[in-house]
Amino acid sequence: MGHDRKDFLVLSDPHANPLALEAVLADGHERGEPDGILCGGDLVGYGWDPNHVVERIRDLDAVTVLGNHDWALTSEDEVVLNEDAFQ
Repeated sequence: MGHDRKDFLVLSDPHANPLALEAVLADGHERGEPDGILCGGDLVGYGWDPNHVVERIRDLDAVTVLGNHDWALTSEDEVVLNEDAFQ
């Protein structure tokens, strides 16, 4: 029985930093075209451009889990995070 190998680019915690995200994506693609992208969440918080990061991950059709910073932004619950994350 043969197995088809799948290669995934796995990233996590871009925290609204588009420069870091693009560097990771470029490095990952230099290693070969992935079959898919998996993202461990925390797209927002700390960095200066959450919209870019969210849109870029969406455009890549990455399978993404909800990080605690993402949850804090979208939840109606009171969430305690480092205050710098909300700047």
